[in-house]
Amino acid sequence: MERRPQNSEGGELPEQDPGAQPGRYEQSAGAPRGASFEYGYLSPIPPEGDSWDEWVIERGIETALRDGRSIDDRTAHYIAGQRHEGQASALYSLASAGHIAPGIDDELAHGYDQQTDQARRWIRWLGGYCALRPDRGSVPGWAERAAEQDRADMEALRAAQREQEQDWLDSLFGEQPDEQVGSVDELGWFGLVRHEGRPGGMVLRQDEQGFRRVWETDSQQELDNRWAGIGGEYEGFYQEVEKQAAGEQERGTEEASGDPQEPRQIDRDGTERAELQTTGKAHGGKGKEPRIPKLLPHYGDEGYGWMERLPRGWKPVAAWGRDGWDLGSWPYVIVVEYRDPEQGVYAVGTYVENDITVQRFETAEEQSDAIDTIAEFYWRADPTRGPSDLPEDEGLLPHHRRPYRRSRADEQK
Repeated sequence: MERRPQNSEGGELPEQDPGAQPGRYEQSAGAPRGASFEYGYLSPIPPEGDSWDEWVIERGIETALRDGRSIDDRTAHYIAGQRHEGQASALYSLASAGHIAPGIDDELAHGYDQQTDQARRWIRWLGGYCALRPDRGSVPGWAERAAEQDRADMEALRAAQREQEQDWLDSLFGEQPDEQVGSVDELGWFGLVRHEGRPGGMVLRQDEQGFRRVWETDSQQELDNRWAGIGGEYEGFYQEVEKQAAGEQERGTEEASGDPQEPRQIDRDGTERAELQTTGKAHGGKGKEPRIPKLLPHYGDEGYGWMERLPRGWKPVAAWGRDGWDLGSWPYVIVVEYRDPEQGVYAVGTYVENDITVQRFETAEEQSDAIDTIAEFYWRADPTRGPSDLPEDEGLLPHHRRPYRRSRADEQK
Protein backbone atom coordinates (compact mmCIF):
# COMPACT_ATOMS: atom_id res chain seq x y z
CA MET A 1 0.00 0.00 0.00
CA GLU A 2 1.31 3.46 -0.92
CA ARG A 3 2.50 5.41 2.08
CA ARG A 4 0.50 8.58 2.68
CA PRO A 5 2.31 11.94 2.68
CA GLN A 6 3.11 13.61 5.99
CA ASN A 7 2.95 17.33 6.58
CA SER A 8 5.54 19.63 8.15
CA GLU A 9 3.53 19.97 11.36
CA GLY A 10 4.14 16.39 12.45
CA GLY A 11 1.34 14.64 10.57
CA GLU A 12 1.65 12.87 7.26
CA LEU A 13 4.17 14.29 4.76
CA PRO A 14 5.47 13.11 1.38
CA GLU A 15 8.14 10.48 1.91
CA GLN A 16 11.73 11.78 1.48
CA ASP A 17 13.97 10.04 -1.01
CA PRO A 18 17.24 8.56 0.27
CA GLY A 19 20.00 11.09 0.70
CA ALA A 20 17.77 14.02 1.64
CA GLN A 21 19.03 14.21 5.20
CA PRO A 22 16.97 16.10 7.79
CA GLY A 23 18.40 19.40 8.93
CA ARG A 24 20.46 20.05 5.79
CA TYR A 25 19.27 22.88 3.58
CA GLU A 26 21.21 24.95 1.07
CA GLN A 27 21.06 26.46 -2.42
CA SER A 28 22.95 24.86 -5.27
CA ALA A 29 22.90 25.48 -9.00
CA GLY A 30 24.59 22.19 -9.86
CA ALA A 31 26.17 21.51 -13.26
CA PRO A 32 24.68 20.58 -16.64
CA ARG A 33 24.50 16.86 -17.23
CA GLY A 34 24.62 17.05 -21.03
CA ALA A 35 23.12 18.52 -24.17
CA SER A 36 21.95 17.63 -27.63
CA PHE A 37 21.78 19.75 -30.77
CA GLU A 38 19.96 20.24 -34.03
CA TYR A 39 21.89 20.55 -37.28
CA GLY A 40 23.15 24.08 -37.79
CA TYR A 41 21.43 25.62 -34.77
CA LEU A 42 22.51 26.64 -31.29
CA SER A 43 19.22 26.59 -29.41
CA PRO A 44 19.49 24.92 -25.98
CA ILE A 45 17.76 21.55 -26.15
CA PRO A 46 17.44 19.43 -22.99
CA PRO A 47 18.19 15.71 -23.26
CA GLU A 48 15.73 13.80 -25.43
CA GLY A 49 12.38 13.18 -23.77
CA ASP A 50 12.65 15.97 -21.21
CA SER A 51 10.91 19.33 -21.19
CA TRP A 52 13.02 22.20 -19.87
CA ASP A 53 11.11 22.16 -16.54
CA GLU A 54 11.52 18.40 -16.20
CA TRP A 55 15.22 18.64 -16.99
CA VAL A 56 15.76 21.30 -14.30
CA ILE A 57 13.75 19.37 -11.69
CA GLU A 58 15.38 15.99 -12.31
CA ARG A 59 18.85 17.52 -12.35
CA GLY A 60 18.07 19.34 -9.08
CA ILE A 61 16.94 16.10 -7.45
CA GLU A 62 20.02 14.24 -8.72
CA THR A 63 22.26 16.94 -7.25
CA ALA A 64 20.41 16.81 -3.91
CA LEU A 65 20.76 13.02 -3.79
CA ARG A 66 24.45 13.22 -4.57
CA ASP A 67 25.08 15.87 -1.91
CA GLY A 68 22.78 14.28 0.70
CA ARG A 69 20.57 17.32 1.25
CA SER A 70 17.21 18.86 0.38
CA ILE A 71 16.49 20.28 -3.07
CA ASP A 72 17.49 23.89 -3.74
CA ASP A 73 15.29 26.96 -4.23
CA ARG A 74 15.26 26.73 -8.02
CA THR A 75 14.11 23.10 -8.04
CA ALA A 76 11.38 23.93 -5.53
CA HIS A 77 10.35 26.87 -7.72
CA TYR A 78 9.97 24.59 -10.74
CA ILE A 79 8.14 21.77 -8.92
CA ALA A 80 5.67 24.24 -7.40
CA GLY A 81 5.19 25.76 -10.84
CA GLN A 82 4.26 22.32 -12.19
CA ARG A 83 1.91 21.45 -9.32
CA HIS A 84 -0.05 24.63 -8.52
CA GLU A 85 -3.71 25.02 -9.54
CA GLY A 86 -4.01 28.76 -9.97
CA GLN A 87 -3.02 32.09 -8.46
CA ALA A 88 -5.04 31.54 -5.28
CA SER A 89 -3.15 28.37 -4.33
CA ALA A 90 -0.35 28.05 -1.77
CA LEU A 91 1.81 26.29 -4.35
CA TYR A 92 1.46 29.32 -6.63
CA SER A 93 2.76 31.53 -3.80
CA LEU A 94 5.79 29.26 -3.52
CA ALA A 95 6.39 29.16 -7.27
CA SER A 96 6.10 32.92 -7.74
CA ALA A 97 7.58 34.39 -4.56
CA GLY A 98 9.07 31.60 -2.47
CA HIS A 99 6.38 31.95 0.20
CA ILE A 100 5.51 28.70 2.02
CA ALA A 101 1.89 29.52 2.86
CA PRO A 102 -0.48 27.65 5.21
CA GLY A 103 -2.31 24.95 3.34
CA ILE A 104 0.62 23.93 1.15
CA ASP A 105 0.76 20.49 2.80
CA ASP A 106 -2.91 19.88 1.98
CA GLU A 107 -2.30 20.83 -1.65
CA LEU A 108 0.66 18.47 -1.86
CA ALA A 109 -1.35 15.61 -0.34
CA HIS A 110 -4.43 16.19 -2.51
CA GLY A 111 -4.84 13.36 -5.00
CA TYR A 112 -1.41 11.98 -4.12
CA ASP A 113 -2.36 8.32 -4.74
CA GLN A 114 -3.64 9.15 -8.22
CA GLN A 115 -0.39 10.81 -9.35
CA THR A 116 2.30 9.23 -11.54
CA ASP A 117 5.43 7.82 -9.93
CA GLN A 118 7.40 10.83 -11.12
CA ALA A 119 4.84 13.31 -9.75
CA ARG A 120 4.79 11.57 -6.35
CA ARG A 121 8.56 11.69 -6.29
CA TRP A 122 8.52 15.43 -6.95
CA ILE A 123 5.85 15.94 -4.26
CA ARG A 124 7.94 14.08 -1.68
CA TRP A 125 11.00 16.18 -2.40
CA LEU A 126 9.03 19.44 -2.30
CA GLY A 127 7.36 18.40 0.97
CA GLY A 128 10.78 17.78 2.50
CA TYR A 129 12.01 21.15 1.26
CA CYS A 130 9.05 22.95 2.87
CA ALA A 131 9.57 21.08 6.16
CA LEU A 132 13.29 21.87 6.36
CA ARG A 133 13.43 25.45 5.11
CA PRO A 134 13.95 27.70 8.14
CA ASP A 135 12.26 30.83 6.76
CA ARG A 136 8.77 30.31 5.33
CA GLY A 137 8.19 33.89 4.13
CA SER A 138 8.58 35.39 0.67
CA VAL A 139 12.13 35.41 -0.72
CA PRO A 140 13.36 38.65 -2.39
CA GLY A 141 14.48 38.03 -5.96
CA TRP A 142 13.09 34.47 -5.90
CA ALA A 143 11.97 34.24 -9.54
CA GLU A 144 14.82 36.46 -10.75
CA ARG A 145 17.46 34.16 -9.24
CA ALA A 146 15.86 31.15 -10.92
CA ALA A 147 15.90 33.01 -14.24
CA GLU A 148 19.59 33.87 -13.77
CA GLN A 149 20.37 30.20 -13.16
CA ASP A 150 18.35 29.33 -16.27
CA ARG A 151 20.46 31.73 -18.34
CA ALA A 152 23.68 30.29 -16.91
CA ASP A 153 22.54 26.75 -17.75
CA MET A 154 21.58 27.78 -21.25
CA GLU A 155 25.03 29.34 -21.74
CA ALA A 156 26.61 26.06 -20.60
CA LEU A 157 24.32 24.06 -22.89
CA ARG A 158 25.17 26.26 -25.84
CA ALA A 159 28.88 25.81 -25.14
CA ALA A 160 28.41 22.03 -24.99
CA GLN A 161 26.35 22.10 -28.18
CA ARG A 162 29.02 24.10 -29.99
CA GLU A 163 31.72 21.67 -28.93
CA GLN A 164 29.67 18.61 -29.92
CA GLU A 165 28.47 20.17 -33.15
CA GLN A 166 31.97 21.32 -34.08
CA ASP A 167 33.44 17.81 -33.82
CA TRP A 168 30.59 16.34 -35.86
CA LEU A 169 30.73 19.05 -38.51
CA ASP A 170 34.53 18.79 -38.80
CA SER A 171 34.15 15.07 -39.56
CA LEU A 172 31.22 15.54 -41.94
CA PHE A 173 32.70 18.44 -43.92
CA GLY A 174 36.10 16.73 -44.02
CA GLU A 175 34.78 13.91 -46.24
CA GLN A 176 34.44 14.17 -50.02
CA PRO A 177 30.72 14.69 -50.87
CA ASP A 178 28.97 12.80 -53.64
CA GLU A 179 28.40 16.07 -55.51
CA GLN A 180 29.29 19.71 -54.88
CA VAL A 181 28.61 23.12 -56.35
CA GLY A 182 29.72 26.72 -55.80
CA SER A 183 32.20 28.31 -53.45
CA VAL A 184 32.04 30.22 -50.17
CA ASP A 185 32.72 33.58 -51.85
CA GLU A 186 29.73 33.19 -54.18
CA LEU A 187 26.34 31.95 -52.94
CA GLY A 188 28.09 29.54 -50.59
CA TRP A 189 29.58 26.08 -51.03
CA PHE A 190 27.08 23.21 -51.18
CA GLY A 191 27.77 19.49 -50.93
CA LEU A 192 25.46 16.50 -51.46
CA VAL A 193 25.91 13.40 -49.27
CA ARG A 194 23.58 10.48 -50.00
CA HIS A 195 22.57 8.00 -47.31
CA GLU A 196 24.14 4.58 -47.76
CA GLY A 197 21.66 1.78 -48.38
CA ARG A 198 18.55 3.89 -47.78
CA PRO A 199 16.71 6.86 -49.34
CA GLY A 200 17.55 10.48 -48.67
CA GLY A 201 20.72 12.18 -47.56
CA MET A 202 22.21 15.51 -46.47
CA VAL A 203 22.90 18.86 -48.09
CA LEU A 204 25.92 20.62 -46.60
CA ARG A 205 26.41 24.36 -46.79
CA GLN A 206 29.28 26.68 -45.80
CA ASP A 207 29.23 30.46 -46.23
CA GLU A 208 31.86 33.17 -46.46
CA GLN A 209 31.96 33.64 -42.67
CA GLY A 210 32.74 29.97 -42.12
CA PHE A 211 29.30 29.06 -40.74
CA ARG A 212 28.22 25.54 -41.67
CA ARG A 213 24.71 24.10 -41.86
CA VAL A 214 23.34 20.64 -42.59
CA TRP A 215 19.91 19.82 -43.98
CA GLU A 216 18.88 16.14 -43.86
CA THR A 217 15.91 14.11 -45.10
CA ASP A 218 14.93 10.45 -45.44
CA SER A 219 12.97 11.22 -48.60
CA GLN A 220 14.83 10.71 -51.89
CA GLN A 221 12.35 12.96 -53.69
CA GLU A 222 12.88 15.80 -51.21
CA LEU A 223 16.64 15.42 -51.49
CA ASP A 224 16.56 15.45 -55.29
CA ASN A 225 14.26 18.49 -55.36
CA ARG A 226 16.40 20.46 -52.94
CA TRP A 227 19.64 19.69 -54.76
CA ALA A 228 18.02 20.57 -58.10
CA GLY A 229 16.84 23.85 -56.60
CA ILE A 230 20.37 24.71 -55.45
CA GLY A 231 21.69 23.88 -58.91
CA GLY A 232 19.05 26.12 -60.42
CA GLU A 233 19.99 28.98 -58.09
CA TYR A 234 23.62 28.70 -59.10
CA GLU A 235 22.76 28.47 -62.79
CA GLY A 236 20.85 31.73 -62.47
CA PHE A 237 23.71 33.24 -60.48
CA TYR A 238 26.30 32.41 -63.15
CA GLN A 239 24.05 33.78 -65.86
CA GLU A 240 23.80 36.99 -63.92
CA VAL A 241 27.57 37.16 -63.56
CA GLU A 242 27.90 36.84 -67.32
CA LYS A 243 25.40 39.65 -67.82
CA GLN A 244 27.32 41.91 -65.48
CA ALA A 245 30.57 41.10 -67.24
CA ALA A 246 28.94 42.11 -70.53
CA GLY A 247 27.68 45.36 -69.05
CA GLU A 248 24.04 44.23 -68.86
CA GLN A 249 23.49 44.70 -65.13
CA GLU A 250 20.67 47.22 -65.19
CA ARG A 251 18.15 44.67 -64.04
CA GLY A 252 20.67 42.71 -61.97
CA THR A 253 19.51 41.33 -58.69
CA GLU A 254 16.48 43.63 -58.60
CA GLU A 255 14.43 41.10 -60.61
CA ALA A 256 11.85 39.18 -58.63
CA SER A 257 8.57 37.47 -59.40
CA GLY A 258 5.20 38.56 -58.02
CA ASP A 259 4.31 41.92 -56.57
CA PRO A 260 6.16 42.14 -53.21
CA GLN A 261 5.99 45.16 -50.99
CA GLU A 262 8.85 47.63 -51.13
CA PRO A 263 11.24 47.34 -48.19
CA ARG A 264 11.85 50.38 -46.02
CA GLN A 265 15.28 51.93 -46.66
CA ILE A 266 16.82 53.92 -43.83
CA ASP A 267 19.96 56.02 -44.13
CA ARG A 268 22.44 55.99 -41.24
CA ASP A 269 21.00 59.28 -39.99
CA GLY A 270 17.58 57.64 -39.58
CA THR A 271 15.98 59.19 -42.68
CA GLU A 272 13.68 56.80 -44.50
CA ARG A 273 14.41 56.58 -48.24
CA ALA A 274 12.40 54.10 -50.30
CA GLU A 275 14.48 54.78 -53.43
CA LEU A 276 17.89 54.01 -51.89
CA GLN A 277 18.66 50.83 -53.79
CA THR A 278 17.32 51.87 -57.15
CA THR A 279 18.25 55.50 -57.86
CA GLY A 280 21.22 56.41 -55.68
CA LYS A 281 22.49 59.89 -54.82
CA ALA A 282 25.68 61.82 -55.31
CA HIS A 283 28.45 59.89 -53.56
CA GLY A 284 31.43 61.89 -52.36
CA GLY A 285 30.83 64.34 -55.16
CA LYS A 286 31.75 61.73 -57.80
CA GLY A 287 28.83 60.40 -59.81
CA LYS A 288 26.08 58.22 -58.55
CA GLU A 289 26.05 56.32 -55.31
CA PRO A 290 27.05 52.65 -55.83
CA ARG A 291 24.07 50.34 -56.08
CA ILE A 292 23.15 47.82 -53.36
CA PRO A 293 21.51 44.60 -54.58
CA LYS A 294 17.86 44.99 -53.71
CA LEU A 295 16.35 43.01 -50.83
CA LEU A 296 12.79 41.81 -51.30
CA PRO A 297 10.49 40.24 -48.70
CA HIS A 298 9.54 37.12 -50.68
CA TYR A 299 12.37 34.82 -51.75
CA GLY A 300 10.82 31.67 -50.25
CA ASP A 301 8.00 30.36 -48.10
CA GLU A 302 9.76 31.33 -44.84
CA GLY A 303 12.98 32.77 -43.46
CA TYR A 304 15.24 29.89 -44.45
CA GLY A 305 14.02 30.03 -48.03
CA TRP A 306 14.52 33.80 -47.95
CA MET A 307 18.16 33.38 -46.83
CA GLU A 308 18.93 30.80 -49.49
CA ARG A 309 17.81 33.21 -52.23
CA LEU A 310 19.50 36.39 -51.07
CA PRO A 311 20.96 38.53 -53.87
CA ARG A 312 24.69 38.33 -54.47
CA GLY A 313 26.72 40.10 -51.81
CA TRP A 314 24.16 39.79 -48.99
CA LYS A 315 25.18 37.37 -46.20
CA PRO A 316 23.18 36.20 -43.13
CA VAL A 317 24.80 37.00 -39.77
CA ALA A 318 23.96 34.12 -37.44
CA ALA A 319 26.05 35.04 -34.40
CA TRP A 320 27.51 38.18 -32.86
CA GLY A 321 29.99 39.19 -30.19
CA ARG A 322 32.99 37.37 -28.77
CA ASP A 323 31.18 34.15 -27.88
CA GLY A 324 28.93 34.00 -30.93
CA TRP A 325 25.60 34.70 -29.22
CA ASP A 326 22.50 34.25 -31.38
CA LEU A 327 21.68 37.22 -33.58
CA GLY A 328 17.97 37.50 -34.30
CA SER A 329 15.70 34.45 -34.06
CA TRP A 330 15.86 32.33 -37.20
CA PRO A 331 13.69 31.85 -39.21
CA TYR A 332 11.49 34.70 -37.90
CA VAL A 333 14.10 37.44 -37.36
CA ILE A 334 17.18 37.44 -39.62
CA VAL A 335 19.98 40.00 -39.85
CA VAL A 336 21.97 40.20 -43.10
CA GLU A 337 24.92 42.34 -44.14
CA TYR A 338 26.33 43.69 -47.39
CA ARG A 339 29.96 44.79 -47.76
CA ASP A 340 31.70 46.39 -50.73
CA PRO A 341 34.93 47.93 -49.36
CA GLU A 342 36.16 48.95 -52.82
CA GLN A 343 33.09 51.16 -53.32
CA GLY A 344 32.86 52.18 -49.67
CA VAL A 345 29.35 50.74 -49.36
CA TYR A 346 28.07 48.80 -46.36
CA ALA A 347 24.50 47.87 -45.45
CA VAL A 348 22.51 45.98 -42.84
CA GLY A 349 19.19 44.33 -43.59
CA THR A 350 16.68 43.07 -41.02
CA TYR A 351 14.02 40.53 -41.98
CA VAL A 352 11.11 40.23 -39.53
CA GLU A 353 8.52 37.82 -40.95
CA ASN A 354 8.56 39.35 -44.47
CA ASP A 355 9.04 42.95 -43.27
CA ILE A 356 12.38 44.27 -44.54
CA THR A 357 14.40 47.20 -43.20
CA VAL A 358 17.70 48.23 -44.83
CA GLN A 359 20.27 50.67 -43.42
CA ARG A 360 23.18 51.94 -45.54
CA PHE A 361 26.60 53.09 -44.28
CA GLU A 362 29.93 54.26 -45.63
CA THR A 363 32.24 52.41 -43.22
CA ALA A 364 32.48 48.95 -41.69
CA GLU A 365 32.63 50.60 -38.25
CA GLU A 366 29.22 52.21 -38.76
CA GLN A 367 27.84 48.90 -39.98
CA SER A 368 29.10 47.07 -36.87
CA ASP A 369 27.66 49.78 -34.62
CA ALA A 370 24.26 49.23 -36.23
CA ILE A 371 24.43 45.46 -35.73
CA ASP A 372 25.48 46.04 -32.09
CA THR A 373 22.25 47.99 -31.63
CA ILE A 374 20.13 45.30 -33.31
CA ALA A 375 21.80 42.56 -31.25
CA GLU A 376 21.17 44.38 -27.97
CA PHE A 377 17.49 44.91 -28.82
CA TYR A 378 16.85 41.21 -29.47
CA TRP A 379 19.04 39.98 -26.61
CA ARG A 380 17.04 42.07 -24.17
CA ALA A 381 13.78 40.89 -25.74
CA ASP A 382 14.87 37.24 -25.28
CA PRO A 383 17.70 36.97 -22.72
CA THR A 384 18.14 33.24 -23.43
CA ARG A 385 19.73 34.11 -26.79
CA GLY A 386 22.25 36.68 -25.56
CA PRO A 387 25.08 37.05 -23.05
CA SER A 388 24.29 36.51 -19.38
CA ASP A 389 26.27 39.58 -18.28
CA LEU A 390 24.36 42.31 -20.16
CA PRO A 391 24.42 45.64 -18.24
CA GLU A 392 21.24 46.02 -16.21
CA ASP A 393 19.76 49.07 -17.93
CA GLU A 394 21.21 49.54 -21.42
CA GLY A 395 24.37 49.31 -23.47
CA LEU A 396 26.82 46.50 -24.21
CA LEU A 397 30.18 45.49 -22.81
CA PRO A 398 33.18 45.43 -25.20
CA HIS A 399 33.10 41.63 -25.61
CA HIS A 400 29.41 41.79 -26.60
CA ARG A 401 30.24 43.98 -29.61
CA ARG A 402 31.63 43.34 -33.07
CA PRO A 403 31.50 40.28 -35.34
CA TYR A 404 31.96 36.77 -34.01
CA ARG A 405 35.08 34.91 -35.08
CA ARG A 406 36.24 31.67 -33.54
CA SER A 407 39.79 33.01 -33.33
CA ARG A 408 38.52 36.01 -31.35
CA ALA A 409 36.70 33.78 -28.86
CA ASP A 410 39.78 31.58 -28.41
CA GLU A 411 42.11 34.56 -27.89
CA GLN A 412 39.94 36.39 -25.36
CA LYS A 413 38.78 33.43 -23.24
